[in-house]
Amino acid sequence: MAITVKPIFNQGVESVLTDFARIKMSSQNIKYDTVKGKTQMDEIIINMRKDWNTNDNNFAFGAYSGVKMVGFINGVVSDNVATVNNLCVINTRHGKGIGSNLLREAERAVSLSARFIEVPYFDGAKSFCIANGKTIIEDEENDFGVNPVSYHFDLPVVKCMALPVFYKSKQVCKQIAAVVNQFASDKSALNSSIVADLIKNHKPVFVWVNEKNQISSVGVKDNAVKIFVQPCYFQGKILADRLQNIK
Repeated sequence: MAITVKPIFNQGVESVLTDFARIKMSSQNIKYDTVKGKTQMDEIIINMRKDWNTNDNNFAFGAYSGVKMVGFINGVVSDNVATVNNLCVINTRHGKGIGSNLLREAERAVSLSARFIEVPYFDGAKSFCIANGKTIIEDEENDFGVNPVSYHFDLPVVKCMALPVFYKSKQVCKQIAAVVNQFASDKSALNSSIVADLIKNHKPVFVWVNEKNQISSVGVKDNAVKIFVQPCYFQGKILADRLQNIK
C-alpha cells in the first residue's frame, strides 16, 4: 500500500500522541505491549504533551499506510531555525524512504519562515542527511565531544506548491492577510493578528507559493473551508483538496 504524508496541525489529540509514542518505541525496537513498555510509552506521551503545550509554533507530519500511521516527524520553529524533535518510522518500514519523505515535507513547510533546519543526532543521522542531499553546515558536539548533538543545514527555496502553515511569523501572516483581503468576496477578510491567532490555535491554513516564492493564494479551515485564490482553478482545487484531507 502506498504511503501518504500528511500535515498534523493538532498534535495534542490523544490518539496522535499515542501513535507518536508507539512509532517512536517501535523505531528503537522497544516493545510497547509489556508492563515496562506501557510505562515507558506513558512517559513519552507526557513529555510530548509537555512540548506541545509549551510551544505554539509546532510542526508535524505523519506517514500513513491507509489509516494507520507508520512514521512521523515533529518539531518547533523559532526565529529562522526549525528544530526537529523526532523523526521516527516503525522498525518494519525502515529503509523504504519514509523518513526521507517526512523530512522533505517538513522542510518545505518550515521554509516559509525558517532558513535552516536542525536534525538531532541519532545512529546513522549523518549518513541519512547526506543521502538526502544535505550539506551539513555544522556538527554541534555535546559537552564530552563524543557525538554531535545535532546537524544543521540550509532549507530549500520552494516554488509552485501548496504548503501548510505552522509558524505565525509576521511576514507570513502579513502576506496571508494581504491575499485574503484582495480576493475575499464577503466580510471574512482577515488582518495579520487574526491570521496569527488562527495559526496559534492550530487551525488548518494552507498557502500556495508561486514561481516567485511568494504567497499568492490561501486556504483556511475554521468552521468551514474558505479559499482565497487568484483566478486560477488548479490552485484553488489543490488547496481545497489539502484542507479536506488533513489529520
